[in-house]
Order: sequence, then structure tokens, then C-alpha cells
Amino acid sequence: MSDLEMPQMTKKIDNESIKTEAAEWYLLKSEGALSEDEEREFESWINRDENHAEVYYEVSTLWSALGEIDQNQINPKLKQAGFLEQIRLLLERVKVSSRKKPLKVRKYASALSIAALLTIGLVSLGVFESNQNKSASSFNNKSQTFQTDLGEVKTIKLRDGSTLTLGASSEVEVVFDSESRAVRLLNGDAIFDVVTETSRPFTVSAQKFKASVLGTVFDIRNNGDMVRLSVLEGKVETSHPLMVNEKSVSTINKQVLAAGEQIYAHKDIGLSSAFPFRENQFATWRNGRLTYSNVSLTELISDANRYSNDLLVLSADAADLENANVVISFDVKDIETLISTLPIIFPVVVDIQADGTIMIEKK
Repeated sequence: MSDLEMPQMTKKIDNESIKTEAAEWYLLKSEGALSEDEEREFESWINRDENHAEVYYEVSTLWSALGEIDQNQINPKLKQAGFLEQIRLLLERVKVSSRKKPLKVRKYASALSIAALLTIGLVSLGVFESNQNKSASSFNNKSQTFQTDLGEVKTIKLRDGSTLTLGASSEVEVVFDSESRAVRLLNGDAIFDVVTETSRPFTVSAQKFKASVLGTVFDIRNNGDMVRLSVLEGKVETSHPLMVNEKSVSTINKQVLAAGEQIYAHKDIGLSSAFPFRENQFATWRNGRLTYSNVSLTELISDANRYSNDLLVLSADAADLENANVVISFDVKDIETLISTLPIIFPVVVDIQADGTIMIEKK
């Protein structure tokens, strides 16, 4: 072998080693059983080389995509040979065997080496019919939309391993690529438990509000006029255009929130200052309750409508009512109690129409 061939051979060996390690880490993290020391070891590995994060994402994306492959896209020769099914079986065997072994990454490196190379080789080996408009990158840029029905709460595992919990009547759009992880909260409420990836920030946007994180747990609620964010763990950078006379200007207002802090952004006012909240008030809708402090009536009614079969309508003159001196908590299945309580905590009257519509007007 000539001296000129040596660097290429070394680079090839290094790349295969990274692929194997990335697959090993992905399986361990997908099991959700890493110790604190192993989490730190993963952090060290992912930050050691810029290629590590890129290959790790490629492995996680292709693993997820493997279960979503359209059989009509598979190369007929490989389909006939049962090639894809063999890969699926191999990957499942490796994943099952990993559960039976101690969480030491290199204990099953040889088996995972085969699995990783087969997985990453799916596209290059021609599993899919050639098409100039389709490539491996199409997996990375694929947009996904998740939504819930009235009163429904749903937990979703995202492709990077992060967890998304959607509240009732909520909808999000998720777009991941090699450089970023972006989520748009189109409506409703969502909790994010974000896996740390230093090379790919995780952003959530709602209206003009934006939150950027590396790894944290937070709840964000989009009610149209108002977006509210609460941080349970870690830190979140929030941003919103500065508002002047109810119009946005080019200046961006930014604030960093720590655990136990909350912030809101109003479409006409902009970003508030951060303020504390009690941990037991965090995303109580997961347990069937809605809990608030420092809440506007508009926000309260908007949330209630995502759980109630009866429509609650707020008159224009009552839209700005706010009561910062009380904590409100009610069962999502008991909207009647909320309705009877409203005139006690807000200066409003409640009128139930013949068609069942519940009108809430200022006194």
C-alpha cells in the first residue's frame, strides 16, 4: 500500500468507527436507562468531534425511517430477495439483546457494527428506486404534523429522542434537519422534554414568540393572542419582537428563563418579565386539571374551550380582564364548576343561550 493511500484508509476506518459508536449510543438512549455518568460520557462523545453529532443524527433518522418505508419505493430486486426484512430482523435482535446486557457501550460493538453499517447503507445500497428528486436528506427535512382532539392528551417520541406531550385540541409541526430541530406550536399546549444536542439547537415557535434550548423540560401554551412558557428543568432563551404602539419593530426582546420561571408574550404588548411559579402548578393538564395564577380571562376561556363540548364565548369588553391575586384550578371534565366560579373572581355575568352557547360579559 502506498503512502498516498494511507490517509484515505485511515479516514474510512475512523468513519466506520463513528457509525458504530453512534448506533450504540442511539440504542442505549432509546432504552432510556443511562446513568448520570453515562449521560456525561455521551455528552463528551457528541461534543468531541463535529462528525459525531452528524452521524448520530443520521443513525437515529434512518432507524426511525426504517419503520416508515413505503414498500412501493423499494428496489424490486432487493424486495424480492427479502433484503429489507432481514435488516429489520437484525436490528430488532440487536436492540433486544442490548436490553439483556450491562449498559457498557462497547459490550456488543461487533453486532452493532453490522447493524449500523447496514442501516446507514440502506440508501447507498439502492434499497430505494433511484429518483433525482429523492435522497437521504429527504428524511432529514421531512415535516411531521401531530394533533389532538377535544379533551385528548397524547405523548409522542420525536426522532431525536426528545418527548412531546400535546394537550387537548393542540397541533404542532416538526421539522428536523442536520443543523436544527424546529417545532411550530400552531395551537394549544405542549410539554417538551428535550434531548441535548449541542450542534443542533431545539427551537419552538408560536406566533412571533420563539424559545431556544439545548436540553430542558418546559411547557408552552399558544392561545392565539397570548403565548405562555414555563420552565421545569434547565434553561430556555425566549425572544419576541419589541412592541411599540401595538406594532412590532425590528428590535428583538430576549430573556433567558431558569427552572421555576414563567413568561408570557402578548401579541399587542410583547414579552413580559420572567416571574416564578410553583412546581406543582406545572402543566397540571397532564393530570386532568387546569391551574393558573396571574391569568387573563381570554386565556382561561381559550383553554376551557379545548376541553368543553359547550362553546364559551367572551364578549369584547371582557377580553382584557385579569385577576392576578388568585390561583384558579379546576377539573377539565367539570367546566360547570369553572362557569359558576367566574363571576366570583372576575366582574362578569354568565348567560347560557338556548343553543347551549355560554356567553361571558363584563358587568
